Amino acid sequence: MKKIIKIFNSMPFGILAISVCCVYFVFMEYIPENPRFLFRTILFVVLCLNILSCVIARFRSLTCNITTRKLGDLLLHLGIALIILAGLLGGPKHSAYIQIKEHETVDLEHEGFPIAVRAEVIEAEYYAGGAVKQYFTTISILESGREVDVKHISVNHPASYKEIKIYQSTFRTAPGGNISGLTVKSEQGLPFVRTGLLSLAAGSVLILLGRRHGVTS
Repeated sequence: MKKIIKIFNSMPFGILAISVCCVYFVFMEYIPENPRFLFRTILFVVLCLNILSCVIARFRSLTCNITTRKLGDLLLHLGIALIILAGLLGGPKHSAYIQIKEHETVDLEHEGFPIAVRAEVIEAEYYAGGAVKQYFTTISILESGREVDVKHISVNHPASYKEIKIYQSTFRTAPGGNISGLTVKSEQGLPFVRTGLLSLAAGSVLILLGRRHGVTS
């Protein structure tokens, strides 16, 4: 058992696991969905074992002798782990652009999003000279044909629903009414990426401080 833990905790194994993840991210769009899910699950389990063993080893070392550098090393590993796991769990990010009229419903399922969007109100705010100042769109979000939320969108103020963000991109007037251009993006796994980046930054700073000053907490 100790030999197995030692293998999972070794640097060569960690480098190998990360390398396989990188290759997977490059070629995953060419892999069919079912094998892709199986391979991603196996990678997830293997990477979890490697990360867990590394974190436990560094935590034990940290409790024995707490130093700034060791704490930074732990945060660095956690940051890398969160970013890679976010990629494995989230899969490829995608986006879609739609044009929608007032009271029109657009189903986004064929674009890979489990929702439909209905435009309730589309309007614009104008400057005194007549130039457009801001675009506004009020939308209803539907799942399985049922309204689940109402959102108000304007330029630089997107709407969020679960792990989906909807941005106001364009606006134009037409004989049949105003038309709004919306960009829909998947943000699955993004909170893990942000947390991982913060952990990486904090860990890097602590390691640099530990090397420079040799501070022991």
